[in-house]
Amino acid sequence: MQTNSVSFPSEEDRAAALAKSLHGWRVPIVRLDAILHWEQPPALGGIIAGITLAFLLIGWLQPPLVSMLAIVGLLLLIADFVVPLAASWLLSSGVAGIAWTEADDRRYRDTCARLVGVWDSVSGLASQMLTLRRDRPQFYLAIALPALLSLLVLAEKINNLFLAYLIIVSGLLLPGLLGSGVAASAARQLYELIRARVQALQQRSAGSKDPKAE
Repeated sequence: MQTNSVSFPSEEDRAAALAKSLHGWRVPIVRLDAILHWEQPPALGGIIAGITLAFLLIGWLQPPLVSMLAIVGLLLLIADFVVPLAASWLLSSGVAGIAWTEADDRRYRDTCARLVGVWDSVSGLASQMLTLRRDRPQFYLAIALPALLSLLVLAEKINNLFLAYLIIVSGLLLPGLLGSGVAASAARQLYELIRARVQALQQRSAGSKDPKAE
C-alpha cells in the first residue's frame, strides 16, 4: 500500500519565490539593508530623526487611532505602487549613478534568505509554544502568564506612544547590533542561559509527573 507524501518547498525555493515577488522593491531593500547594518550611518541617523519627528507630531496632534491606521494604510498603498515604478525608472535612466550590480543582486538574495529564516524562526517558536500548551499546559501557563503580566505592567508604567517609539528604534538598530561580534556573543550567551533554565524546568516537571520505578 502506497502512502502519499507531502513535499514542502525548501528554504532556498521559498527565498527564491520571495525574491521574485519583491523584485520591484529590490533596490530599496538592498539600500535599506546596508543602512540597517550601519554601513551608512548618516542615512540611519536621518531615518531615526524622521521617525522621531513623526512620533512627536503624533504626540502633539493626537489623532484618533482609526484615522492614524487609515493614514498609515494609505501611505503603504501609495508606496506599493510608486516605489517599484520609481526604482525601475532610476535603474533605466541611471540618475544619481544608481545601477544594479552583481553584488547588489547577491545581497538582495541573501536578504531574502534571511527574511525567510526569520519567518521560520518565528513560526517555529509559535509551533513550540502550541506544542507546549498541548503537552504541558501548566508549564505553558507558568511562562505565558508572567510574560503577559510583565507586559501589562510595562504598558502601565511607560507611555504607549513612547514605548512604540522605543520598539521601532530598537528594531532599526538590532541588525547592526547583531552584526557586531560583542552583541552577537551576548545574545548567544543569553539564549543559552534561557534555554538551559527552560530545559531544567521541563525536566523537573517531567520528573514530578513520572512515577518512580519500583
